[in-house]
Amino acid sequence: MVLIINVSNNLDGGGLQVALSFLKESANINGHNYHVFLGKNVAKQIDKKAFSSEFQFYDIPKLKFWQFHKILKPLEKQIKPDCVFTIFGPSYWKPNAPHLIGFAKGYYIYDEYIFFRQISNYNRIKISLMKCIHMSLFISQANHLVVETEDAEQRLRKILNTDIIDVVSNTYGAHYLCYPIIANKLPNRKKNEIRLITITKYYLHKNLESIPDVLEELERRNLCNITFTLTLDKKKYEKIIPLKWRKQVYNVGSIPIVECPSLYNECDLLYLPTLLETFSVSYPEAMIMQKPILTSNLSFAHSICRSSALYFDPLSAKDIADKIEFVINNRAIWLELIEEGKKRLQAFGTARSRAEKYLHLCEKLAFGTLK
Repeated sequence: MVLIINVSNNLDGGGLQVALSFLKESANINGHNYHVFLGKNVAKQIDKKAFSSEFQFYDIPKLKFWQFHKILKPLEKQIKPDCVFTIFGPSYWKPNAPHLIGFAKGYYIYDEYIFFRQISNYNRIKISLMKCIHMSLFISQANHLVVETEDAEQRLRKILNTDIIDVVSNTYGAHYLCYPIIANKLPNRKKNEIRLITITKYYLHKNLESIPDVLEELERRNLCNITFTLTLDKKKYEKIIPLKWRKQVYNVGSIPIVECPSLYNECDLLYLPTLLETFSVSYPEAMIMQKPILTSNLSFAHSICRSSALYFDPLSAKDIADKIEFVINNRAIWLELIEEGKKRLQAFGTARSRAEKYLHLCEKLAFGTLK
């Protein structure tokens, strides 16, 4: 199969993680010719020389949405692919070849969630307009869609009134099984310090603004040994974390994905107060790193974590503090969450099996057997 892997649309966050993992795993799956339309964010974190001659890379500059067709269409004409896989859309470009597009726009399928009650009218209107535009692009540019959870599949089927959707679960990257030793990024651990970690760029729905209120509540309980670790850019960190709390909220800045396991190793629990997700890869990452999960009491979190997480009201600093205090004072619960996480991991498969499923969908689409 001649396959175009399209990651030209400058993926970041979870999308970047999936793209890097898929490329790495595909490098070990022979029998295809891979042509990769490479956006800058992905290009920064791969070594092209590590790939075989089956791979050809095309560096795509950062483009405006109206420029994708002009730049990518001539490349497709030259390559003559059997299939195009845009890892996450929209792609802003409709190829002639059958086109598989990944969908992970939680904003567009979970509009009843509390997140939309927390944001400004301006942001609600902006998201609504983008939803109209992007949904029309998904329908017009994709021959088939792939999502990360069955819940997302069911919702998207209803919204788009289509059956051209399959599910391939997100999962942890292979580098979590054998990761490089990285020098510690955090200060020396204080006596009895408990570290909560959130690895993410800044997004409104991640609800990181909850942290100062949670620290206030913990301070009232004389629980001053709790710290948080973030991976934000400096401006966002300083905007959401007041000066008073910066000694208890470490910020290491953006880090390469390959270094994330090492950072998890320096911490104790995952803290994910998110208000909206389709699938957060932080959940299986915490499970494979054997870190208890503290997260929002919302349906998407339950559908992914089930009994492997302790759930809180993400809008209640008191409830969050209650759950933090509960888990750190109950070693049996702490260990039970870790064991449940190990069991739950089996549902997500491996990075290799995910890549194989994506490629199988591409093959079926290319040769007309995908219905």
